[in-house]
Amino acid sequence: MYDLKGMDEVVPNSQHGWRLRSFLRTVAWAFTILSVSVIAFAYYCEIWPFGDQRTIRERYGVLTVARHDLQPIVNSAGRVESSQRTLLRCELENLSGAASAGSSSTLIWLVPEGKEVKKGDVIGRFDASNYEELLRQQQITVSQARASELQARLNHEIALLALEEYKEGTVLETENGMKGAIALARSDLSRAEDRSVWSQKMKSKGYVSLAQVINDKYTIQQLSIALEQQSALLSIFDRFTVPKMEKTLEGQVKSTEALLASETLRLQRQVERQKMIQRQYERCTIRAPHNGYVFYYKDNGRRAVPIEEGMSVRQNQPLFYLPDLSELEIQLLINESVVDRIDTGLEAEVSFEAFPNLHIPGVVTSINHIPLPQNDRGEDVRLFLGKIKLSRSEDGLKPGMTACADIKLKPHASVIAIPHTTVQADRGRTYCYVYNGETLEKREVITGSDTPDLIEIVEGLRVGEQIALDPPNSLTSPEPLLHFGRRNQSHRSDS
Repeated sequence: MYDLKGMDEVVPNSQHGWRLRSFLRTVAWAFTILSVSVIAFAYYCEIWPFGDQRTIRERYGVLTVARHDLQPIVNSAGRVESSQRTLLRCELENLSGAASAGSSSTLIWLVPEGKEVKKGDVIGRFDASNYEELLRQQQITVSQARASELQARLNHEIALLALEEYKEGTVLETENGMKGAIALARSDLSRAEDRSVWSQKMKSKGYVSLAQVINDKYTIQQLSIALEQQSALLSIFDRFTVPKMEKTLEGQVKSTEALLASETLRLQRQVERQKMIQRQYERCTIRAPHNGYVFYYKDNGRRAVPIEEGMSVRQNQPLFYLPDLSELEIQLLINESVVDRIDTGLEAEVSFEAFPNLHIPGVVTSINHIPLPQNDRGEDVRLFLGKIKLSRSEDGLKPGMTACADIKLKPHASVIAIPHTTVQADRGRTYCYVYNGETLEKREVITGSDTPDLIEIVEGLRVGEQIALDPPNSLTSPEPLLHFGRRNQSHRSDS
């Protein structure tokens, strides 16, 4: 039989042990969690035993502030263009009957953009049917005008001949005939007078009758009247007939001359119009004026009106341009923040996105001080157009390629300059970390020009001071290591 009294004493002791073991397990788990938390916290905060045991100078490096000769560089993006390029426009004129209102003709064929062409190659064609018909009609008009001009010229020559014939032929012949008649009448009168004298002598001797004497005197009177009439006719002919006929013939000469001038001018204008229509007909075929690559015209880098077959083209509308690839330039878009630092004559080095290993030197040739219009997105950014002339050209470079230029500004001699990595920006201000004994001081500085490696410190540092070469991040660095301060006159850079 069992001892019930002993059993009652054993049960209480077992419950007490179970409670003790449960308590010990709880304490062990709590200690484990606390230990893990402490280790994780130490690891995250880099404190013992996980913290960096190096000194501040070993951790962040030391750089002694010194002076350097600084060669500032401004970097700007742009595109390749040709310094010399031929812009081809629509030279067709809006002739009556040749094109519809507001355009010269229809573009019916185009050479593909970017194709290399030789001088004289066809790069485009317009619809020439209307100009061809106009040319045929004008050729008929010119033939008619030439016939009218020829007839007027013949009439003028006939009028000149008639005037010359009258002056040198008819007048002389008529005057000679009249003078001969006068001489003959004077001779007859002289013979009649001699006969009358003889008759009177014979009458006194009784050989001639009185009637004969009277008849001879009558004959003298008749011959005297005839002589006076011939003289009067010659005088009238010289004084009136000749000048009247000369003026009449001269009037005909002038009339035919004026008609000839009018017909000549008309023929000349019709011929000029024919040549003009001929030129327009020839301009319906656009040919390359020199060797090069064909590019469709784009307005400010964007194609305002697409150049394509079937489009109506107005007079003087830009269509193509052929760049001279032997003389290339870079057109830059310069930000307003640096445009006042760039002058003509500055040297530059240009790289190209299509040829990463290609670098070509150049010179700034112009800066447009009037900003370009705002872009389509309406961004309030002012850009200025600048040009760099390349010292040489390379095979493969074409207008429109993306380029990047490093413009070398005027050098700054003996200025305080430090690496870019030693400067940090925070809320629009720039800072450096200056060693103050075994601690770091976060000091505000004013920067100036810079190069890819160095940046000028205008104010905030002195020569000989030591700064952190690899400065800490103020948000994560241990607070006890940092002293915050502002720049003052004692930190102004030496002049």
